Amino acid sequence: MNLKEYFSLPTAVLVLGGKGGVTTQNQPVFFLGVLLGALSKVAYDHFQGTTPFAWGSLVIAVIGSFATFPTIYKNAGLSRVGRLTFAKWCVAFQYGLFWQVVFQEIGKNIPH
Repeated sequence: MNLKEYFSLPTAVLVLGGKGGVTTQNQPVFFLGVLLGALSKVAYDHFQGTTPFAWGSLVIAVIGSFATFPTIYKNAGLSRVGRLTFAKWCVAFQYGLFWQVVFQEIGKNIPH
């Protein structure tokens, strides 16, 4: 699987009517939810006054989204979903909002 396929999440979908059968449907919306959540965290911290705004924070949030997405996708149950719903997208957004916590959990599992 190449990088484009990984982040567009091809998912098997049952097609009813016509010829019927199984096809694949891409759902890159989950990754976008994680990414928007991570970027929202930077904005939230800035407006709360906890950290000053810096472009570097946005870059780190984007990198963090790429780094944590595989774990989020697997552990949040997004890999087992059928139809995309707003509630499932909100789960991806929530995990993106707290990507630093996810990153810390990944770090705990790395052998020292």
